Amino acid sequence: MASINFRLTSTQTALALVLPESLHPEVNSLRSIYDKSYTKWEPHINILYPFVEPTALHEAVASLRDCLRNNEHDDGLKINIDQVGVFKHRKNATIFLKPGPDSEESLHRLRSRFVSALGCKETEGTYDGTYRPHLSIGQSSLTADSIAKLVEKTQKLVNMSWNQSTLVVLRRSMSGKMEEVDRLQLSENEDSPDEKQSSTYQGWRPCFVFDLQTGWNETLNTPAQDLNHQKESFKVSISTYNVMAEPNGPSFMSRLPLIIDAISTTPASQESVRVLCLQEINDESLPLLLSHPVIRALYPYSSHSDTSLLPSDRNLVTLASNPFSCFTVPFPERHKSSLVIVFTERPLLVANVHLTSALTNEAVVAKKSQMEVLTEFLVRVQDKIKSNIFIAGDFNLTTSSYTIEAALSQGIITKVTEESIKSVIDPNFWEDIFDHVENLVEDGGQELYEGEEGATFDRLSNPLAPYTEATIGHRPQRYDRVLYKKFDGINPQNLRNFGMPTAEGQCGSDHYGVCATFCIEESGSSPQNATATSIAVKELRSGNISIIEDTTNVESLLEPYLPTSEDEKRREDSITALRQIFNFKDDVGQFVFAPMGSQCLGTYLNDSDIDILVIGSTTPQKFFEFAEMRLHAKEEGNEVSGIRSSISSLVPIIKFALRGIEFDLQYCQAPALVERYHALEPTPDLLSFVFDPSVLSTVQSIAPLRSLNSYRDSAYLVRSIRDLSSYRTAHRFLSLYLKRRALYSAKFGYLGGVHLSLMLNHVVKLIEHKSANTNIAPASIVRTFFAYYAEFDWAKRMVSDPFTTTKSPRSVREPVFIQAIHTPTIRPNVAASCTRLSAHTFTTEFSLASDILSKGDWDWCLRAKDAVVLDFMDTFKAFVRISVDIWDADEVGGMVVRNMIGALESKVPRLMVGLGRNKGVEARVWPAKFREKIQEDVDDPTSFKGYYLIGISAKEDDPDQKKIVSGKIITVVREFEREVRRLRELESGHIWVDMDLVPKKKLIEMNLVLDERDWGTTVVKPAVEEGTNEGSVTETYSQERLNASSYTPLRQNTHSTSLRPAQDIISRIRWDPKLSAEEFVIGYEDRFVGVKEIELGKWKSEQTDEEFIPMHRIVWVRKVGDDEEIVWDRRKKIDLLFGSGFGRGKA
Repeated sequence: MASINFRLTSTQTALALVLPESLHPEVNSLRSIYDKSYTKWEPHINILYPFVEPTALHEAVASLRDCLRNNEHDDGLKINIDQVGVFKHRKNATIFLKPGPDSEESLHRLRSRFVSALGCKETEGTYDGTYRPHLSIGQSSLTADSIAKLVEKTQKLVNMSWNQSTLVVLRRSMSGKMEEVDRLQLSENEDSPDEKQSSTYQGWRPCFVFDLQTGWNETLNTPAQDLNHQKESFKVSISTYNVMAEPNGPSFMSRLPLIIDAISTTPASQESVRVLCLQEINDESLPLLLSHPVIRALYPYSSHSDTSLLPSDRNLVTLASNPFSCFTVPFPERHKSSLVIVFTERPLLVANVHLTSALTNEAVVAKKSQMEVLTEFLVRVQDKIKSNIFIAGDFNLTTSSYTIEAALSQGIITKVTEESIKSVIDPNFWEDIFDHVENLVEDGGQELYEGEEGATFDRLSNPLAPYTEATIGHRPQRYDRVLYKKFDGINPQNLRNFGMPTAEGQCGSDHYGVCATFCIEESGSSPQNATATSIAVKELRSGNISIIEDTTNVESLLEPYLPTSEDEKRREDSITALRQIFNFKDDVGQFVFAPMGSQCLGTYLNDSDIDILVIGSTTPQKFFEFAEMRLHAKEEGNEVSGIRSSISSLVPIIKFALRGIEFDLQYCQAPALVERYHALEPTPDLLSFVFDPSVLSTVQSIAPLRSLNSYRDSAYLVRSIRDLSSYRTAHRFLSLYLKRRALYSAKFGYLGGVHLSLMLNHVVKLIEHKSANTNIAPASIVRTFFAYYAEFDWAKRMVSDPFTTTKSPRSVREPVFIQAIHTPTIRPNVAASCTRLSAHTFTTEFSLASDILSKGDWDWCLRAKDAVVLDFMDTFKAFVRISVDIWDADEVGGMVVRNMIGALESKVPRLMVGLGRNKGVEARVWPAKFREKIQEDVDDPTSFKGYYLIGISAKEDDPDQKKIVSGKIITVVREFEREVRRLRELESGHIWVDMDLVPKKKLIEMNLVLDERDWGTTVVKPAVEEGTNEGSVTETYSQERLNASSYTPLRQNTHSTSLRPAQDIISRIRWDPKLSAEEFVIGYEDRFVGVKEIELGKWKSEQTDEEFIPMHRIVWVRKVGDDEEIVWDRRKKIDLLFGSGFGRGKA
């Protein structure tokens, strides 16, 4: 206990956990842009802030040091960053990184000890009484898009971890910066290597190398530790290219072929080292570039991987032919920095820059400052490693004398600024290769002013340059340059532009690229290549699959589920009928109908629906309005039924049944493609047509290309799988297996048809690559599939097409990654809803299937669902039970009911994520509703009750630990329950959702069965009995307040049915907006005085409440007031709300 009274009220001091220096560059790449406190604080997690007054700081630190003498953190603190969080304030939001549960608990314990040592309360020094350890990354506006954008970038920092051995005592200086004044040692151990790096090498990180099997991986060479090399003569080409990230310009995807053609001309074969400095790289362009085979062949080393964090909308990326380490040099201006690389094998330093744009007094000062900062850094590094220095990039430095004079005459710049332009690049230190090679740079034959020769940004010749707004004229500028340090023995050889207009006048970017070639003349012994082995490209492992031979006749097992010839004809006729429905003379134009999924692949079963991509000329909004109108027009003849649309969803879709077959309709707006398709004679094969480069070039926008690629994925599989017949048979068997084993539901975080198609494609092509046999039996494919994915490392590996090299960016929060084939796409990872628990379930189930099939029991895979339900129930000892009650369904309509259920089900993966964060917890959700078997005789089309079940098990033998885990599970469930009840779709008041954790015994007593009802389509108006007025029968409790005469149940029973439990009655009264809990009391059995009553609003249903009374002791629920009446009675089996039991009582 402290000897003096400390108060945690001062913002002038802090006790914080400051991140190791090695983690600063990546964290600060975001903080420097988004965090207003970036210049005041190092990356940190506060332990005590506010802390004590500065005058009491010395005594407080002494008390804390005494507290640490009996230190429980002998090895320091293990900090793991687990997730991204958001604090919402009145005017903005703070996005932060949150420690994982174990780290957070350690920090809480440490803070508690410190607070106690200072004699303070736990709540002191906190915002609302709760300590929330976090690492602030930045602030955003309160708009959902702004928050989501920064959260997405911050997400790439998740999974950082380190050992912390010290805490830092900070005090605010006169400038406002929090400066270190002392340290507290948490551990007697030496600091980790990350924290002991010398200042020369801190922040250097290894590059990435491309691997044909696993994509871009971080090299294993030690970053920037062995930089001293003896020189030898060698040639180097250094290219720079600003690839344009103008939001109003053409998409990067549409420009990619031109950009690749330009880049492919940059290197020469005799050069020992090739470097490509790129500017204005963003989240769209990075994965597209790094997935291209030309880039991978010419530049197999990169400063970034295809999933790397890109802090801003315009970023620097450097590629090279040789391994290197890299460092980010921050500039004071937001979004500005330099990316410096140093080669592992060559004495070469190359800085990639993109200086501040514009010709203003302030901008020129900023450019000059940035060059000074960079030059100072490069000189400091060169003194240590004796390397040659180059700078390449977009300097944004105006060169046209005409433009400079115009800015001066218009008062945009001063005479001082005019002179400063000449010294932004220090002529005493740097050489510009442009000044030392002649007649090698194209000028396009234009009449030029001074400074416009060799222009790389030219609005007169480049059709993309005008997309950037011109503030002063339209004269050409030589923005892009390659500089080298004077007097270092560097001999410039060649300079040329690339990315110039094609014969058709097209350009890939608004800038032209610059490629400079040099010869490093100094000689010396060859450097030792200590890391050659570690950075070598790994051997292709596509054949790493064990093929299991099996000749079982799978086709005979599938026979009952395959479509008959009549089914096939009905499907063809339905598609023809759909074309006729849409063949309507209107201003919507012509359409192309592209069957997708199982219809395209030929893997459908007799009950499969048909997915169609409609390609047209009109806008999506107009198409869906037209489609709904035409479909509704066919409802009268019962040709079309069940029309329901989800236009505002991620993938706009219309669902309906046509001639008894379910259809899912999507849309793609591609007018040029449609026009060309219908103009060709004969009609082209659509499977080949969509792969014609000239056709794809007509689809300019990202949105339609994403929709089109969904079809192209299916078409690609049909075109590329060698033995399509065996693939189809295996696919059908596996599809049935997934459905029977309750693993076929993407909505619940499991698999769907797209997932299976891509997973099976991956396995089949690995088999084809390894096996000499051109025809593999379907049984062999199935068994190989199970064995392969039973051992699959879902967390580290991706399921992708083995013979395409495109890799989509993967977030660390994606435990399962099944990659779509073509990009851009709506869902690069089609398994984005899968969780860690999903991956565990896949491994468990596929391993079980593999074992059983090895014994020849193929029928096991296709067992009835009831048998699988028993397996599910037997596997777990406890379950999360999600109870769902819906009433007055006829009033709200089937669509609202479907929306309510859909909203609830779509959130279930989030609950699974929460459960999966608890170490040792295993859980599996059953992707369908259950109902009590005794309810099967209740035929009430306006009232539904069902349950979702999640099996739970925890690997804990210690009783105390089991209680802790159980408590954590309940906390997750309660938080999810609160989240669900706030859903907009559940605001109608006609639904009640309740969640609890129950033992298996309780579920067995409930006698649950699968609920086969479709709650959204079985909603009908109650039947009107003959001889009665419609109003008198349908009147139940629809008045504003329930009164005695309106307790007419929906069905008056002349015989007894199962009585609804008291919990349902209480939930109904609490959540039905027509009822008021204040008007009801509960009668319950008291063990001493008989039946006692309590106000319903005061009833406690949680076992943790002191006033808790078990539900089974409730006798009745009574309405009080002028129209007093018992609305539910357990003994008499009366239920006036739902009509269960005897309804109003015995007749």
